[in-house]
Amino acid sequence: KMAEVKTLRVGNLTVRNRTVFASSVGVFAADGRQIRGVLGRDVIADSLVYGFDRDAGMGYLATRKGFTPPAGAIAIGYDTMPPHLESDIQPASRRMVSAQINGHKYDVHVDLGGVPSQLRQEKWNEAGLSAVPAQVQVIDEYGTHRVVQAAGVAGPISVGALQIPAGQQLIAFGDRRWEELSISGVLGLDAFRSFAVYADWDKEKF
Repeated sequence: KMAEVKTLRVGNLTVRNRTVFASSVGVFAADGRQIRGVLGRDVIADSLVYGFDRDAGMGYLATRKGFTPPAGAIAIGYDTMPPHLESDIQPASRRMVSAQINGHKYDVHVDLGGVPSQLRQEKWNEAGLSAVPAQVQVIDEYGTHRVVQAAGVAGPISVGALQIPAGQQLIAFGDRRWEELSISGVLGLDAFRSFAVYADWDKEKF
């Protein structure tokens, strides 16, 4: 179902007249936390730079003119891949980067709205992933749940100059809205746990 929100206020940012998805209570609950909803790109617009520091528990919104990347920041450019489904409800576009996993190159989506990193399971042997038991719940942007009971442990992962240490776990990529040749996996929030991250949607850079 859809609903109109007349006014939405986050800190000192006010957004007016947005149409939102109305989801059931508890759909986005995760890790024992009751999450009532999700702020999407219709609020965090192209005219803003979005950033977060998980250790500090802080999120940041700034105008592009008011944002200066921190000294020593690593810049990663991405390509926007729009959805190809013939459907009234389209998934959000994917932010695609080229990642090296154990020396093999894969086109992956940088997902700042999801925790687990993912790789198509048929690519695990090529990427040298070691399977281990896991219990991971994946929730997409519409509240669809998927439970995964195995993960693969990767060696070093790199995206341009960004280095993610060996030991990163990846679960099987299971989003069937995207073609196999278009996307091999996802880098989620767990891959960026030791970094503060900023997204400049206008310049297509992290």
